[in-house]
Amino acid sequence: MDRVGLTSGQVAYRLGVSDGTVRGWTTGRRGIGADDLARFADLVAYPVEYFLRQEYRLSEDFSLRYEVHKLSTQMSYLIEKIAEEPAKYIASDDQALSYLRDTHRLSSEDIESICKIIKKAGNREEKAD
Repeated sequence: MDRVGLTSGQVAYRLGVSDGTVRGWTTGRRGIGADDLARFADLVAYPVEYFLRQEYRLSEDFSLRYEVHKLSTQMSYLIEKIAEEPAKYIASDDQALSYLRDTHRLSSEDIESICKIIKKAGNREEKAD
């Protein structure tokens, strides 16, 4: 928005949503639907892919808040999906990741994110011991 000289209020007015909604989108506190994302991307003159795929973003656009939101969303989705699955025995982390990837059609990026979370959780447990 800054690059095209628009405030969140101006974007909100043009898209017919509240200023708080736009601020929520831009800070990662609020999800954005496909239709609103397409309209937002058109308004700020960026391709939709810019907002969906990291390789389209510039390094100065990196937002830790966005990445945390993305991981939180992925984890919430996985928790819901796992709760829906019948109990099955899985012998290793690799088997669990393979099961998740195949059953829920997760991308390599999703699996990588899950591995990072598992590794961080393991590091915390080791420190607690």
